[in-house]
Amino acid sequence: MHHHLDSYAYRNGLRHIPPEQKLLFAIALLLFTFFAHPLSQGLLWLWLSVWVVGYARIPWRVYAAVLGAIALFWVLSLPSLLVQVAPTSLVTTTTEPLLGRLSVGGWSVFIPQAQVTQALGVGLRTLVASSCLVFILFTTPFPELLGVLERRSVPSFLLDILMLMYRYIFILLDTAVSLQLAQRARGGINGDRAGSIASACWQHNCFGSPYSATKAQTLHS
Repeated sequence: MHHHLDSYAYRNGLRHIPPEQKLLFAIALLLFTFFAHPLSQGLLWLWLSVWVVGYARIPWRVYAAVLGAIALFWVLSLPSLLVQVAPTSLVTTTTEPLLGRLSVGGWSVFIPQAQVTQALGVGLRTLVASSCLVFILFTTPFPELLGVLERRSVPSFLLDILMLMYRYIFILLDTAVSLQLAQRARGGINGDRAGSIASACWQHNCFGSPYSATKAQTLHS
């Protein structure tokens, strides 16, 4: 996967544009997103998609897969955004429209209509902000971004931390792919029990091995 990311960053249709201009473009759109109307945010997302898929020539399947993975975190956070718990005596006196309510033992679990609107707004803003990040990720090689930050007098220790995180992500992806292939070769993901054990081992090895590898690289560098 990381080879594809590097390939897109070095061979996209916007490769000839200086990284400073692309970075300023993405930052300006990101700041505009926080104050724009939802309709403007939707149009902004469409415009960014045209830049990524049309001008940069990034395959739409890859673009959709990345945004889908980001949207998954928003979906997982919906229960905490939508569901509220309060005493039934307080809920029955409220005039706020509710989309659903379940009362048990003097307590009510309910979904206010205003929370749905807020959750959709958070999702749309997250989508647009993520598109700004994806635009930079797919159109600008990471070393060039570090070069821009270095010319802007960003402290060197911050650049070193960013480079270490960049390496760690690649090691993590390599380890995840290798472990997944090894488990499939051994048939370790067949069946519910075997699949659960294999998944637990995969997560342990996936996050433990890259940490050890990164630590070893740091000690030798």
